[in-house]
Amino acid sequence: MELTVFKKFIFACLIFILVGTLSNCSTSSQVASNSTKQNFKYQNVNIGISPNSAFKPIRAISCPTTNFCMAVGRNGYATYLLNNKWSKPLKIDTTTEINGYNSLLTVSCPTQNFCATTDRAGNAFIYKNKVWSQAISINNISNIPGMNAVESISCPTVNFCLAGNEFGGFIKYLNSTWQSLGQVGSNSDHIYSVSCKNISFCVATDSNGNAYFYNGTSIKGPISIDQNEFPDGILNAVSCSDTSFCIAVDNAGFIFVYTNGKFSTGTNIDPYGAITSISCTTNNFCLATDASGHGFILNDGVLKRQLDINISGTITTVSCLNPDYCLAVGNEGKVFKYS
Repeated sequence: MELTVFKKFIFACLIFILVGTLSNCSTSSQVASNSTKQNFKYQNVNIGISPNSAFKPIRAISCPTTNFCMAVGRNGYATYLLNNKWSKPLKIDTTTEINGYNSLLTVSCPTQNFCATTDRAGNAFIYKNKVWSQAISINNISNIPGMNAVESISCPTVNFCLAGNEFGGFIKYLNSTWQSLGQVGSNSDHIYSVSCKNISFCVATDSNGNAYFYNGTSIKGPISIDQNEFPDGILNAVSCSDTSFCIAVDNAGFIFVYTNGKFSTGTNIDPYGAITSISCTTNNFCLATDASGHGFILNDGVLKRQLDINISGTITTVSCLNPDYCLAVGNEGKVFKYS
């Protein structure tokens, strides 16, 4: 789904140009004033930034332990961090899509010995005991090249994952078997993010400001939670620390906090533009990142601190294991480690 990602990037840049220049006078009160650059020790770990590397950029990362993280990216490559050392990128997806390449779009690892990733062509790949499976076709609803992307996945256990596609549909992985749950949203509802805390509670968000809930058997939704119009109303990510607390983020710098069974109306925390990712480890700690390289620490859904992570680019995704360990991924394969 490279075109969609490209459009989101352009929208984010426009928002940054229009809004960022006004941030000092019109929205500065919305951002915590105490920068944490001196407290957060980010180590820039560059992966695949060579001009000849097909691995840039990294599209997704998942860290189940402080000793292991898995990252996936463009042209079907995967690499892992083990004991502070990154492996050589391995091409696990040999299928091709538009322009003769394919991209792994998302990854989720509940343990060091199990990960699941999906691509633009509707394939899934399972990592077990240090070996990746062959491509498993789980989403082939369209005959149009590049229109079968499975854009998000979340695996709370090694026996269960929930994935979302670009047509408002969901696919379940249960005990080594993939099963379609059908189309719940519309054709324009790209399921950009899924967060599962267990096999009976998942929350997903889409490109049209909607949320979805999985209860162990079926999907409820779409439920409109973001009233911002496209492209501002794109819900880029959602993360749940438990079954009673989640935060979704959008393309206009808003967060939507899920408590007491419903989402809040939204609070703008980012004057710079699009929030690209969020990772919540507890109700008292979430790290959100944006397209301008900033990070935002949230405590119980309230902005506490702002930090600069990638001052020369964007942050596409972040994975936090606990309040003391996060990895943020920037453009051109840059990984920023906080511990």
